[in-house]
Amino acid sequence: MFFFILILSIICAYFIGSVSFAIILTERKLHKDIREFGSGNAGGTNAMRVLGKKTGVFVMILDMLKGAVSILLPMLLFYLAGFGKINDFYLALIGLFAVLGHLFPIYYGFKGGKGIAATAGITFVLSPLAFVLLLGVWALCVILSKYVSLGSIAISILLAPVYFLFEGVILQKPEAPFTAIVLAVTGLILVATHIPNIKRLLKGRENKIGSKKE
Repeated sequence: MFFFILILSIICAYFIGSVSFAIILTERKLHKDIREFGSGNAGGTNAMRVLGKKTGVFVMILDMLKGAVSILLPMLLFYLAGFGKINDFYLALIGLFAVLGHLFPIYYGFKGGKGIAATAGITFVLSPLAFVLLLGVWALCVILSKYVSLGSIAISILLAPVYFLFEGVILQKPEAPFTAIVLAVTGLILVATHIPNIKRLLKGRENKIGSKKE
């Protein structure tokens, strides 16, 4: 029963992650596909460029909630099935598939966003303290550099180490090393989605926050 619920949770997480609020809101407001504008990315940052700051922030919040729900639902299922509190390793594994759903949404031709906000929602559920620290790092990077992508790359790299610091070293959760491995894989995938941004940053061609193109 445990592994049945786990597999069901992974499948549900992927389908939840595949819901693209950037695409949905752009279609509703402009009757067009957001991937045809700006960076071509179906995420909050591009939604800011195409739909405005308020809508872009709204998309980010919805994507964060999507990530959080993708692992909160399994927590409820396992509890109702009598397994008690599921450990972070399984939740991180389930969350990874929600992120993959965001990156490769089955509803939209497998072309989605970059997964940062969805991962943030997952991180908030796994470790609120890690979430706060990573949010601070992201904000500091963006404020100082004016590059949203730089902040996103930084927290993708720091995701696993920061989680392990709080949950493994400080709280000493026995599953923390294994959870950190899953988060490291998630972080590497997120960095991979930013390879075009990294190339532009190295060439000095990355557009800063507030620009119309990425």
